[in-house]
Amino acid sequence: MKTLIKALLITLCIAGPASAITIAGTGWIYEPTPQTLAERVWALEKEVKLRAEQSEQALNKATQAMEKRLDGMNEFRDTLKDQAGTFVTRAEMLAVSGIVATIVSIFITIVLNIINVWKVKA
Repeated sequence: MKTLIKALLITLCIAGPASAITIAGTGWIYEPTPQTLAERVWALEKEVKLRAEQSEQALNKATQAMEKRLDGMNEFRDTLKDQAGTFVTRAEMLAVSGIVATIVSIFITIVLNIINVWKVKA
């Protein structure tokens, strides 16, 4: 966009309504009229607007793509968070393992007592 504005300013400065431009190597002389200058300004203005619109469209597409990607990432995070909520915590596991150890100890004691009773009877 800066290039187009710079080109416009250079064109207007070099080819003002009263000055003629000689096209090097051709021998042609171009004498701009106010109408041709207005046409060039209009064409440059149109080009600047078109490029600004294209830039805006590209920016909108990129923004939408980024939002879609972030939505997918957030959905994945939510899934992991939900899954983590179903896991057993360390405290719960220690409590359960303590209970299981106690039950196993009691069971072993009972089995050993039964074995001792059979040994005595035999």
